Amino acid sequence: GTSGARFGTSDDAEQVSRNPLSLVPSVPRISRVGDHFSCGVTVTAADPTFSEEVTLSVLASGGLALTSAGSQTVSVDGSRPREVTFNFSAASMARADLVFAVAASETSDALSASVPVLSPQQEIFVATSMPITASEAGTPWTEGLALPKATPGSGSLDLIAGVGYLPAVRAISSALVAPEPCEDRTRYCSSMSVVNSLAALPVLEEYLGEADEAARAAADVFGSSLTLLEEMTDGSGLRSSLRVPQRRSIDLPLTAWALEVLSDAERRPLSAVTAAQTASASRLRVQWTAALSEALAQEVDTSRQNGYPFRGYDAVARVRLSLGVADLPGLDADATSLTSMERLVAAAKDGTCGSYCSAATALILLRESPADRDALKLLTDLANQLRATGRTAYLAHDGSAHAQGMSVQALVARGSLLCADRSPIPLLLLQKLANYIAQGGAQWGPGVVGGGGGGGSAGVARIFALAEYDVHVGSDTPDVNFTASSGPVRLLHGRFTPASREALASSTSWQALDSPPAPLVFWARGSGQINVAAGLRFVPTDPPPGPVYRGLLVEMAIRLVVSGNPSGPPLRSCHLGSVVAVTIQVTSPDDIGSSVRVEGWLPAGLEPLDPNVGEGGGGSDGCDDPGPWPPVYAGRRRTSLWRGGWWFCPLWERQTMVDKVTWHSAHGMRAGTVTLSFEAVAVTSGVFVRPPAQALIEMQPEVMGFSAGGLFEVSRTTLTAEQMALPVTPPPIDCPGDGCSGNGVCDVVSGACVCSGDFVGDDCAEASAPLALDILSATGEGAAEG
Repeated sequence: GTSGARFGTSDDAEQVSRNPLSLVPSVPRISRVGDHFSCGVTVTAADPTFSEEVTLSVLASGGLALTSAGSQTVSVDGSRPREVTFNFSAASMARADLVFAVAASETSDALSASVPVLSPQQEIFVATSMPITASEAGTPWTEGLALPKATPGSGSLDLIAGVGYLPAVRAISSALVAPEPCEDRTRYCSSMSVVNSLAALPVLEEYLGEADEAARAAADVFGSSLTLLEEMTDGSGLRSSLRVPQRRSIDLPLTAWALEVLSDAERRPLSAVTAAQTASASRLRVQWTAALSEALAQEVDTSRQNGYPFRGYDAVARVRLSLGVADLPGLDADATSLTSMERLVAAAKDGTCGSYCSAATALILLRESPADRDALKLLTDLANQLRATGRTAYLAHDGSAHAQGMSVQALVARGSLLCADRSPIPLLLLQKLANYIAQGGAQWGPGVVGGGGGGGSAGVARIFALAEYDVHVGSDTPDVNFTASSGPVRLLHGRFTPASREALASSTSWQALDSPPAPLVFWARGSGQINVAAGLRFVPTDPPPGPVYRGLLVEMAIRLVVSGNPSGPPLRSCHLGSVVAVTIQVTSPDDIGSSVRVEGWLPAGLEPLDPNVGEGGGGSDGCDDPGPWPPVYAGRRRTSLWRGGWWFCPLWERQTMVDKVTWHSAHGMRAGTVTLSFEAVAVTSGVFVRPPAQALIEMQPEVMGFSAGGLFEVSRTTLTAEQMALPVTPPPIDCPGDGCSGNGVCDVVSGACVCSGDFVGDDCAEASAPLALDILSATGEGAAEG
């Protein structure tokens, strides 16, 4: 049978009826508010010789209202079943109970059926987020609050407030200090994992102090890791494993990374480190520094012997991240000149080296001087590639929408923190970049190869950036009283301290707010930065007449299936019994590195075909096959594929339900368009609400899009092709700012932006919040009580 709302299978069974007349219901499995349709029962006479006029009647209660006569007299004979229908309209969201009865001269029968009446479309979540830096006098922030037209009882105002990135740092650090098979010398033990485990202690101790259990565990791992790294180090620098013999050449990236992690630990005051461990770290620093100098000398010699200019500035940047701007030791005059800081800066400015090199060079210079002009120029060039998506922002490759590797994201964030007020990235966007780093960014495609969003060295880069951000805004040791209110209604209140960092959350129905509601006012008194997200959750009264774009563009079309394939123009109506194909296209201007959900909601007169039951119908899973797989990828499916660039196809997991088909991609999607489709059959006649299809980022549901809604007719009578075809709509008009700069809604019919409350301008690029802050801080009213 069926389970819940999902389709299933059942064994064939024979139904035996001893009644002279029997009824079989023919009602839809769902309905939506606003539907007008016909349904009823099929009357069957058990005796083939039966021939008589009978009376059919129906009683409706709950969400359905009867819009035709409640009884009919019809002729029934035993030669064939007779279908009798009544007209209904769906008036309210409630279960509808239908009771059908038949009466003849000497017999009668009755049955009941229920139909759930659902909302005309999906719930919408519209949100904004902002960082609020606390002050001793109390920092205010105001947000306008306008409630849209919504289905009664569906509206709520949701708030969530938190401080700092310690939860993300804890999660990453716990993976970094997880036990490795290093105690058993016969098993493979990666030196990279041992190096990365060094990073957890200084960061956790900075947040929690040495007495914390997680910091103590990290301290134990720190000491054992130093011992292992001394065993793995020889004249060729750091080997990749204990089982790897001494190399002829030096692994420069590995050794440079190890020295960078060690240098970061040495820059932070550590109480849990013993004198013996300090001596061990000093020995490793000397050995790794000598190995890196030798490796650079070899690269210079190789370029000299082969007669081409030295281009190893990515390697120079990696080495100087830990050794700084001074001349590198152990190099001859020519090598010293070629690897000098001046040459590295020149290479970064003229594009000789890549984004990692530029970001690393900027950070090296800013550590020496937060006002360094070359560093600010490099950082500005990188910041020009920043793309905002809801609560997050990321740095894209030059001329592309695809995200840079996590190492670049983290280096730019750290550099921006060092230059503070001179940073080309304003605090609001810097906090969005920190959110992206905390979430892990894109975990597929070239980002993974270049140090993407997962664990390993990318995990270390993430906790370095997040910890430095929290220190910069005072959220490593917060002490903040926070209040959110709307007029007289207090929505959220609490205090954040080092011992109490749990997020605050509330959900308030619209009925509890003033009408019209007063603006939202947030107050933060003390020290630290509060990250606040405010959202309106509601079901609109009417489906949108055109696509709704809030970061994702969604389009849906219903077409006839002819000879197994979709054919003809998009439909506004079809014949009862037709098989149709529903196609949904989702377009994102940005890479999405976290899970995405797509929902294809159906008019109640259509029922989706489940591909797991029977023949199940066709459809697509969002992947366009790029052609034959190269031998190296033989036997694999749905992975990243190199073909003159990255081709990435996420696995879209499909679920088929009575009222909709949903797809979920745990790995997000790349910038561009994905196409998904399924088949459905027209099972009930009438005029039905056609709800829009929806796509959203699950961790940021305010980044979403809807297709156009409307009506869809399933007809029992013959329709012409012109009557069935959906009128052609004009193409969407792009809004300025590449989709309103990610800070508003694009009206694709007019091409105009509707900015969120804290942004203004034709492209929603200009922040309006600082003006509101100045006005409020001048009044000094409404401060939260401590």
